[in-house]
Amino acid sequence: MGLNDYLPWKPAKICFQNQYDFNYLEARHLWEDAVIDSEGIHIADMHYKTLIVEFDTPTDAENAIQKLEKAGRIIKLSINNNYDGLLLNRLERIVKKDLTVFPANKDIRIRHVVKNDFHFYMIFNEGADHITAKVNFNTKGKLVIFDGSSFDNEFNDGTELHLSPHQYLTVLVKK
Repeated sequence: MGLNDYLPWKPAKICFQNQYDFNYLEARHLWEDAVIDSEGIHIADMHYKTLIVEFDTPTDAENAIQKLEKAGRIIKLSINNNYDGLLLNRLERIVKKDLTVFPANKDIRIRHVVKNDFHFYMIFNEGADHITAKVNFNTKGKLVIFDGSSFDNEFNDGTELHLSPHQYLTVLVKK
């Protein structure tokens, strides 16, 4: 969760480096236009299963925060605790990863977007080294990879993915 003048960088870094897709949600949405229930936060067509809070929340958000806490959908962080370990442990219990990378690699960034029952996984090598890794998607179906050099190659779940430094790929999963 962020404010109109502050976005927490540390949880974003941890999510990026561990392939957890996320969006910043400005705190005001919790009382202005989001629906809060036992499944999390619903705003527009988005559903957020958990809220990461790094600072004291605005008083207007108290009702929403209490509902989320009761449902086990809040992760409160403090600089004084094992920040990285706590966040990853709680995320693993609440949110299923969109994809899993073997071996783990902190340079792989992902974004998962669903449009009309098509799942688009945007995968980016943030680092300066070549990456070879197996990728397993939580969405099952026919996988098609798009990149600037091959345009359209099919591959199977668990197949090795090769990413050059700073390379970007889009994987489409057709159910």
